[in-house]
Amino acid sequence: MWMIRSEAMLAELQPATATEAMLAAQMVGTQRAAMTFLERAMNPDQTLAGVDANVLRATRLMRLFSEQVDTVAKLKGKGGQQRVVVEHVNVAAGGQAIVGIVVPGGRGPTPDDHG
Repeated sequence: MWMIRSEAMLAELQPATATEAMLAAQMVGTQRAAMTFLERAMNPDQTLAGVDANVLRATRLMRLFSEQVDTVAKLKGKGGQQRVVVEHVNVAAGGQAIVGIVVPGGRGPTPDDHG
């Protein structure tokens, strides 16, 4: 099984702070452990229960790795919310427009709101 050197992985993550460096080290460990469990799952002498257990461990670690990638992006300022500025809105006669924050899946007005 081919392996990328830990130093190469850390360099690719380009940590700029101590927090980013610690997270990068955790990411390398998480990735290595996930690959180890996947390799164990593929052992021809592995029982079906062993395959399932190792794949489950690897899946959990890969999900953790994905969360770590998101965290690194936030630390580096590459994640987070996007802001959209609408400069002009045309509302035709009889139409309606909303000005403000709209929450998807939010509740509409109820009779109590107008009382």
